[in-house]
Amino acid sequence: MGELSIEGVLGHFEGVTRTNAGWRVRCPVHGDSVPSLDIKLTDDGAVLFFCRSRQCVFTDIVRAARLEGLNLGRPEAWIESSSSRSVPSRRKAGPDRTYSTEEIRSGQPWKGQGLSFRELYRYADAHDNLLFAVVRLTDYAGKKTFRQVRVAGPDRWQVGLDGVEPVIYRLPRILQAAATGDTVFIAEG
Repeated sequence: MGELSIEGVLGHFEGVTRTNAGWRVRCPVHGDSVPSLDIKLTDDGAVLFFCRSRQCVFTDIVRAARLEGLNLGRPEAWIESSSSRSVPSRRKAGPDRTYSTEEIRSGQPWKGQGLSFRELYRYADAHDNLLFAVVRLTDYAGKKTFRQVRVAGPDRWQVGLDGVEPVIYRLPRILQAAATGDTVFIAEG
């Protein structure tokens, strides 16, 4: 394998811009027009990818950018996340992988991506049945980001909203307030 050079890695991408934490480039997997792929070089020399647009898989990014022969660092230490499959793994965290609430709170699905758990926002239907949750995380630069997890059973979650109809946050409380004539304010953003 070739020796790692960040310039050599960046040369395989278009739309390269410097960020506080590394670089942002156009993702070669889905061919975006606005750069959405973050690249970070860790202190020990490993290259990390994070596709903010479509959460493209690490191996697909490497293949699309033609980086197969380049040494990208310590692959045995990387763990793949099912919400953002930007980091290669020995343990597949695909669509069938489920996590307990404790694993979600510990950030297990996002290990190896520089993301830390901050909060879990639960979303329920009109009858107060839990449907999904939004997880607030912060990245290595302190910037907040969000991931969704859907209910997969008692105290079990799967990453993503596949097949779940999104509802407004605190829907049962909003419906109750509206039914009693209380004023409900809906703020954008």
